[in-house]
Amino acid sequence: ARLGGDAAPAWLPRLRGRLTGQWAVRGRAWPEPALATRLAIDDAVLDGVPLRAGWQGEVSRERITNAMLTLSSGDLQVEARGSLGRPGDRLRFSLRAGSLARLDARAAGSVRARGELSGGWTGSSGLGVAADLDASRLSWDGAAAGAATLAGRLEWPDLRAGRLALRLEAEGLRLGERSVGHAGVRIDGEVGAHALRVEVSGPQLVARAVARGALQGVDTGDWRWSGSVEELVADAPVPVRLRSAASLALDSRTFALGEATLEADGGVVRIGELAWRAGGFVTRGEVAGLPVARWAERFAGAQALPAGARLEDLSLQGDWALSGASPQAPSGRLTLRIDGGDAIDGRGQADLRLDAGRIAGTVDLRVPTLAFANRIIGPEWAVAGRLRFTGSVGGTVTQPRLQGALQGRELGLVQRALGWRFANGTLAARFDGDRLALESLRLESGGGSVAMSGQLLLDGLHGGFTLRAERLPVPIGPGQRVIVSGNTGIASQGTQFEWKGDIRADEGLIELRGGEAPSLPDDVVIVDARAPGVRAQPQGEAVPAGFRIAADLTLDMGDKLRVRGSGVDVVLAGALNLRGALPSAPRAFGTVSVRSGTYSAYGQKLEIERGQVVFNGPLDNPVLDIVAMRRDQTVEAGVALTGTVLSPRLRLVSRPEVPDSQKLSWLVLGVGLDDVSTAGQGAALQAAAATLFGSNDGGLSAGLAGALGLDVLTVRGAGAGGIFDPNFGASFPGQATTGGAPIGSATQNVVAIGKRLSSRVLVTYEQGLRGVWNLLRIQYDISHRLSIRAQAGTDSAVDMLYFYSFD
Repeated sequence: ARLGGDAAPAWLPRLRGRLTGQWAVRGRAWPEPALATRLAIDDAVLDGVPLRAGWQGEVSRERITNAMLTLSSGDLQVEARGSLGRPGDRLRFSLRAGSLARLDARAAGSVRARGELSGGWTGSSGLGVAADLDASRLSWDGAAAGAATLAGRLEWPDLRAGRLALRLEAEGLRLGERSVGHAGVRIDGEVGAHALRVEVSGPQLVARAVARGALQGVDTGDWRWSGSVEELVADAPVPVRLRSAASLALDSRTFALGEATLEADGGVVRIGELAWRAGGFVTRGEVAGLPVARWAERFAGAQALPAGARLEDLSLQGDWALSGASPQAPSGRLTLRIDGGDAIDGRGQADLRLDAGRIAGTVDLRVPTLAFANRIIGPEWAVAGRLRFTGSVGGTVTQPRLQGALQGRELGLVQRALGWRFANGTLAARFDGDRLALESLRLESGGGSVAMSGQLLLDGLHGGFTLRAERLPVPIGPGQRVIVSGNTGIASQGTQFEWKGDIRADEGLIELRGGEAPSLPDDVVIVDARAPGVRAQPQGEAVPAGFRIAADLTLDMGDKLRVRGSGVDVVLAGALNLRGALPSAPRAFGTVSVRSGTYSAYGQKLEIERGQVVFNGPLDNPVLDIVAMRRDQTVEAGVALTGTVLSPRLRLVSRPEVPDSQKLSWLVLGVGLDDVSTAGQGAALQAAAATLFGSNDGGLSAGLAGALGLDVLTVRGAGAGGIFDPNFGASFPGQATTGGAPIGSATQNVVAIGKRLSSRVLVTYEQGLRGVWNLLRIQYDISHRLSIRAQAGTDSAVDMLYFYSFD
């Protein structure tokens, strides 16, 4: 069966399902009904959800007796028991809806209700309702509440009189993008005379209102409420108080507020009339002494006002008389005037005439601070300064057109993340209808400056500009910047900018990191704790906010651009293409040569003979091709550095070509390996070799050892064993050697490799870097204290080792 066809009322959903059941009626139907009724639906489906329902009761014209109702459909359950119709009758009911979305797709949340109906439609007591309702996670057309409760009692002998007692509380209330927090409504009294109290509190709004009035026309279906607003108080966002009661009338088609006077944070708003009817709206009134400066400070920040200005120096005056079919097409007049002291440039004034939405008038406007715009352009950027516009206004309310001059001074622009700061700015421009002709905009930063000129189409903010920089600092990271000069072009679309052209680096410093900064993996998602259950954007996704500058610049390195870090200290030459989002995510492409510089390695500062830095993306991770040498010695030794800054690769080089052990000795000590005679020189050479091969701590050595399938790869002194020292670091009377190395001589340095064959067996092999030394060891752990070890080679032996630990 199809329930509710195309001709069904709009409020009745079109449902599909199957109804099967039994019903029975016994008694007299006419002229005095007295029926015993019963209905049972046991096997039914409604919109794909099983449905069960049951009813029984005795029905007459005067009352319903011994009624029992049960309804179950998914998470919707309804129950009712009792009698209704005469004084003293009680019908108790309960309802639980686990998902309101099943009832209406625009709704969400769950509801539980319980209460009773009393009395009835005969006798003098009338019908009474007492109910309690609890709801959670409610939402409806952009409004949402985390939790809501309703407690009420209504007693209506008829529809024209009766008692009202309602209390509604809502927590976690949101209206669109605004968070209200808590809202409460109370109604007490009679239908014909009752009091209404509303309280709202949240992070941006704290207010309460009290009204008294009467509800009429409910019995005829043409309801209307009339009364007065006796109290209206707001503490946030600005203090507001109603001086005296104001009349209020409303019905399904009309809203009308009589004369009212409001005190607003020291100023006064007088409303002569405010009404909305089916034919349109009408309003008139005036304002005097509104503290605009204090509001600017409150909404834009404590630093919004110019230096030397006082809060009381800036106030708004004005009056209006408007009417029309809609707020977008008003007729009438509007006059506004801003009064201020000398520190806030005196006065601004606008006199406007409106005719069905068309505007004509003059404007002389001084904006003492631009800080109010900071909430629009995003948290990382901030603007400051003063503006003045003098001219005329035309067009319509929805699309105004300006004619006149715009001037600015003390302008500033800040990018907080990198400390990019412009100050001492000046502006000269003209509005010509839907266009802004920018004659000159100049800003200073760090001893340099930037000047801009061009035109902007106000509809969509499409524009084209030329920009000239003179020794302008451009930050590219913490502690890093490039000072540039040159001529470029900028194209704008809204808050998105494209910056193209040729510039030259007068000087600069780029610091290279020695390793990647820690960051969250791409699959980690941050959930906003202020809105439980709301999935934030993944770490890897771009979140557009505020200004965005997309760059495509050719950067001439000049002769003073320095790159430093990870042992590199060079001055670059050549050209580079700079792209990406500035200043947060610049990317560079191109090959830059090393004009001069050094590379520090193994305690030596090596002179770079040949060098290229290839940029192919991030500024701090270019590809390196550098050869650095230690010169002016018999064998000139050095290193060749390749790979990237974050993952460099080193190899030893020399002129003339010698073995790597000799290269290392000439590089670190300045002498050949055969001339190493002291323990200090041996230790320095060993440390350099360990740096070259890495240490067995999960670094380079671990990567190389893992690639070769080894468990041990290190450089150490011969005989130390790396695993066990047969002499435990001591020399004994009469012993001439320790591990094969003569006492008193420099310790032999060896490369040791090892592989664990099982949890108890370890095989190691040592090969000397100079002289004759090779050794093969096999060690078997009998227990955690006792081991046996056999070794063959330069020093052959079989050892039984017993370990005992003590403090």
